[in-house]
Amino acid sequence: MIVVKGEYTYPNGRTVKLEFEMNDREKVFLTGKTGSGKSTLLRVLNGLIPEVYGGKLRGTVSIYGSTGNNRDVFLITQYPEEQILCETVVEEVAFPLVQRGLEWKEAVEIAFNTLKKLELEEIAEKKTFELSDGQKQAVIVCEALACDCKCIAIDELAHLHPDLVKNVVSYLLKDKRAIVLSEHRKELSEGFDRIVKVAGGGIELRIRKNRSSGKEVGKPLVIAKNAVVYRGNRKIIDKLSFTLREGESLAVVGKNGAGKTSLLRAIAGFEKCEGIEINGKVGMAFQYPGYGLSSFRVADETQYIEGLTLSERHPHSLSGGEKRLVAVLKALKYKIVLLDEPSAGMDEELRYSLVKNVIEICREEKKAVIIATHDEKIPEMCDKVIEL
Repeated sequence: MIVVKGEYTYPNGRTVKLEFEMNDREKVFLTGKTGSGKSTLLRVLNGLIPEVYGGKLRGTVSIYGSTGNNRDVFLITQYPEEQILCETVVEEVAFPLVQRGLEWKEAVEIAFNTLKKLELEEIAEKKTFELSDGQKQAVIVCEALACDCKCIAIDELAHLHPDLVKNVVSYLLKDKRAIVLSEHRKELSEGFDRIVKVAGGGIELRIRKNRSSGKEVGKPLVIAKNAVVYRGNRKIIDKLSFTLREGESLAVVGKNGAGKTSLLRAIAGFEKCEGIEINGKVGMAFQYPGYGLSSFRVADETQYIEGLTLSERHPHSLSGGEKRLVAVLKALKYKIVLLDEPSAGMDEELRYSLVKNVIEICREEKKAVIIATHDEKIPEMCDKVIEL
């Protein structure tokens, strides 16, 4: 029912080969190195490539007898904020149903029922702009489940807490439609009909390090004393206390909506807070890494790039995982390094190599790093852990 055989040349001239077949109702787990072309394949399925992204697509693309299109294939992207259109959660889930011809009352009823199935009914009336990125991604999953598409394509579920990921995947596997999930966490592949590996990609990570200035823990860089963090007028975090010194690493964990991103944004000065003292310049790598990349070459974004094959590329021509790598290395030039989900979109070898290198650099150069993460292994690599 789905056949893609050919190649795609990006606007920057890079070419990837695409070969993929999928039967109706089949459940396919898509894996491969960072930059191998997984996201590209999914964008071909729903027509974003070449219609939106440009470039040249050659070969055969047959999606239920048609070209790539978003009526048959609902794509859940790596960046849920960019898919949100409506003011409230229930309106957001109902909106695609109205687009497909349902009456508003019926669409809202289906939306509520879908949210309830994923135990998200408590956020049904919330404003979408008040949600965490993980909650936003869960809402987009509900949109896909609610509509009458023939195939649901998912480009990473990295924003979701591990417990919610398991619930979502379990529910997807019970769905009668075709499901293709692109993920780096191979443990989520259990229950899928096939595992398809996309060849190519892979980054040789070589980070330039400055000479060591000593590995001992130094002066306090972040001090929180009964800290309060706000999002608008809402109190997100209350009575939080911790101290982070030069050379130390801190992991911040917790469920979706617990306030991990809000804490990082408060330390960076983007949110109102009380009781937090900052001693040093702050650099932050966002969950949406492209927001922080502003140069024409990757090599101009960070001093820590050394001999990477993507050094001469434009940052916005990179894959999601590659952008995240560059954003993390860019944040490293500051005294206080804030990383919001730095491992999302990266293959296992790359993600842990990157985090290990970052922690070592911060220890040796007397910086401090705070990592907000759902990855269950990263907290074990850090000096301290806070659960919100």
